[in-house]
Amino acid sequence: MPKEIGITVREALELNPLKDVKVIAGQQGLDNTIKYINVMEVPDILDWVKEGEFLITTTYSMRDDFKLLSTLIPKLDDSNLAGLGIKPGRYIEEIPEMMVKQADELGFPLLELPYEVSFSEIMETVLSEILNEQASFLKMSFDMHSHLMDVVLDGGGISEITGTLSQLINSPVAIVDPKFKILSFSPCKEEKMNLSDIIPKGDELGSNYLDKELIKKDKLVGRFKRTEIEMNDNDLYQMSIPIMGGRKLRGHIFVWEVNQKLKKVDLMAIERSATVAALEMVNQQAIFEVERKYRNELLYDITSGKFDSRITVMERANSIGWDLNKNYTVILFDLTANQRSINNCQKTFQELKSTVLSELNLYLKNKYPEVILGDRGSNIILLYPVDIDVDKTVEEQQTTLEKLQDQITEFVQELLRITDRLVKQELIVGVGNYYDDIKRLQDSYEEAKSVLKVVNVIKRDSNIVFFDDLGIYRLLYNLESDEIDSFISDTIRSLVEYDQKNNTEFVDTLEQYFICNGNLKKMADNLFLHYNSVLYRVERIQKIMDVDLDDREQRLNLEIGLKLMNFNKEGI
Repeated sequence: MPKEIGITVREALELNPLKDVKVIAGQQGLDNTIKYINVMEVPDILDWVKEGEFLITTTYSMRDDFKLLSTLIPKLDDSNLAGLGIKPGRYIEEIPEMMVKQADELGFPLLELPYEVSFSEIMETVLSEILNEQASFLKMSFDMHSHLMDVVLDGGGISEITGTLSQLINSPVAIVDPKFKILSFSPCKEEKMNLSDIIPKGDELGSNYLDKELIKKDKLVGRFKRTEIEMNDNDLYQMSIPIMGGRKLRGHIFVWEVNQKLKKVDLMAIERSATVAALEMVNQQAIFEVERKYRNELLYDITSGKFDSRITVMERANSIGWDLNKNYTVILFDLTANQRSINNCQKTFQELKSTVLSELNLYLKNKYPEVILGDRGSNIILLYPVDIDVDKTVEEQQTTLEKLQDQITEFVQELLRITDRLVKQELIVGVGNYYDDIKRLQDSYEEAKSVLKVVNVIKRDSNIVFFDDLGIYRLLYNLESDEIDSFISDTIRSLVEYDQKNNTEFVDTLEQYFICNGNLKKMADNLFLHYNSVLYRVERIQKIMDVDLDDREQRLNLEIGLKLMNFNKEGI
């Protein structure tokens, strides 16, 4: 990087030996950076030039070659040189007009050097200034590196890295995850830009996702992308750089040029901050995985009831900050559908589950620190704290439980808004009952598991289902498969076989009969049929199955048979 640091042509013109230099053409390129300076002594100089070099010449080597002079400026510009200084008077009387025209068209600085100023004086002064600039850059770079290293050594996290970088470059800085969620934001000293400027309106979670219109994803690949954007009715430039760690994209650093254009030393600070941030992210992920393993071991013992001593399990829980004196209900998030969507690739699935857990862990720590998080197999486990006053009347406790169900639903919906951007398939959530004994958390866990198994094969209005809402399915779930087959044969199978043989829809009609409580008019509306057609179907169903739908016992058996048939579709 130091070799790439230099001074601009404009800055060079302010140095004492070049103060009387005339800018003949190419004023648009005066901000070109001079990294080196050299004398043009031979006509084949193009074989030796370097990008960022500034050439000075008397044109002695090509004074009589008009063709060579006519192609010099375009070739130097193609080689990304900083500019060309010509001293006329000895070998050429004046700089040719066609060179002036070419320089203006290309924005390539073309200077006329004073006859009395020596090349050695120009070179010595310019080189000295370049070396001073590089030395200054190295010092600032070292100071910035020291600041960032102090952050790491002092145990600073992402927010401290963001704040330090913002101070170093005097610009607003944001660090985001791979999905462009803001992990940390720090404004510049003047606070010309706030976090509210980059959080989309209507984000009730305050989860700080960057607005899709603000972040152009197709411009974020690679290092140091500079994008012109509009914010608060102002045009400004936004710099971005990816954070890579362990050959994996960990996120991005965003910087907004609200005060001034970023200098090379600022870019160096941003680049080093990306490295420090990557190390911090990898380190935090490693710590999380170790803690996750230990916590899951304890969570397994609790939810399986495999512990002998209540005192021992309480001590283990206290050591990691869990308060098992509270009452909990178990909530399970089912990732099975997502596991199938990636063809059960264990590596990919484990990475997905780890990402989901990390996101939920971060959110819960900030907003719901008392919630316990873990995982087992394809499920994410949450122990949600419940506060029920056992001294209240039964009616009062029932009202409290209803409010608790609404509270849990709202809580789960918050988490689903986080997971929805991480997973492809919709998550099903099962909620067990609450218990006031740690030993009975096993029951709540089993209830939540049974919910997940049942709701996969029954029609549901929501993907958040409570065990108490399963109704009769709570009983059917425990039946053996041969008992289910036997009951289906005795009740509904004849109608199923008739539909299959005659391509009719009498089973669906019977289901609507129970949904509509025998109301034929409502059935007709739901099935988009004429009333008489529905009446005919109901009569045919009774004849095919030799049943009387006015008989309460027969109606009950048929409805249970339909529910068991749903179970049998998935072999539960």
